[in-house]
Amino acid sequence: MQTVTIWRHAPVAAFVAAVATINPAPGFAQAQALVTGEAADGSAAASVEVTGANRNDGILTVTLRIVSLPDSKGEIPFYPNAEKGYEAVYVVAGDKKYFALKDAEGKPLIPERAYFDAHGAGKRHLWAGKFTAPPTDVKAFSLVLPFSSPLDEIPITDR
Repeated sequence: MQTVTIWRHAPVAAFVAAVATINPAPGFAQAQALVTGEAADGSAAASVEVTGANRNDGILTVTLRIVSLPDSKGEIPFYPNAEKGYEAVYVVAGDKKYFALKDAEGKPLIPERAYFDAHGAGKRHLWAGKFTAPPTDVKAFSLVLPFSSPLDEIPITDR
């Protein structure tokens, strides 16, 4: 943590000193990957990194960072079928599948984006989904995505 003194000019007073604590803005620090895999479709390829798996009040929030690889050209389909494709993304814990939660209108609580642009190296996409959480005695799970092999042994953090 860094302390910076900021001098301000006020209409009445000549100068007023203030001390502010500067912290990195949220989102600028790169989260450590818990589990890493690869995604590919034709000439498009990306690294898929699970950056979070938090369980809170029966909800499991999973966050991903998808980064296109060098020489990647094209798009990676996230949902093969826009209407039923959401069911192709789910969590497996033990012998049970846990699907994305749905809002009051019946829409799954995962991004609607169907494709990720992977033209050129280093393009980043962030993804987050909310699922029914497995029981609290379950400490790890697998994430099944239609464009990647399953991401296994993802540790769960309880909040």
